[in-house]
Amino acid sequence: MFGICELANIPLRFEPNDRSEIVSQVLFGECFETIENGKNWVKIKLHDDQYEGWIDSKQFRSISQEHFIKITQSPLVLSNDLIEYVSTKENWLIPIPLGSSLSFINIPETNPANYIFEGLQAQGIQPKSNLINTAFL
Repeated sequence: MFGICELANIPLRFEPNDRSEIVSQVLFGECFETIENGKNWVKIKLHDDQYEGWIDSKQFRSISQEHFIKITQSPLVLSNDLIEYVSTKENWLIPIPLGSSLSFINIPETNPANYIFEGLQAQGIQPKSNLINTAFL
C-alpha cells in the first residue's frame, strides 16, 4: 500500500504512540510506502529519503501503486515560500510549508480534491547558489 500527505505536515514518530519522539515530518504532497499496519498507526517509508517511522492512520490518503509511480516519476515541483496555500474548488485554504511537494497537483487522476496552487514554486533540483536566498525567506 502507498500513501500521500494532504495535511501541512504529519509528525513522523519513532514508535507507534502519541508520546513517542517526533523524528521527522511528512510534508504536504510527500509520498510513501506503508510497511506495517497497526490498530491506529502505520509504519511508513518515505520515498524521497527512505526514512522510516510511524504516523497516525487517520492522517493520510491511500493511493494506488500506479498513482505512486506517476507522482514519484513526475518532475519535482516544490513550494518555494516560507508559508504558501493550496486551495480547493470550495475555496478552502490549506497552509503548506516551504518544500511541500506539488507534483501530484498537476496530475488530474492523483488530485481528487482538485487542489490549486498559485504561489511561488521551484522545479527540479536547484543550484547551491540559491541556498542563501532560500534561507532568508
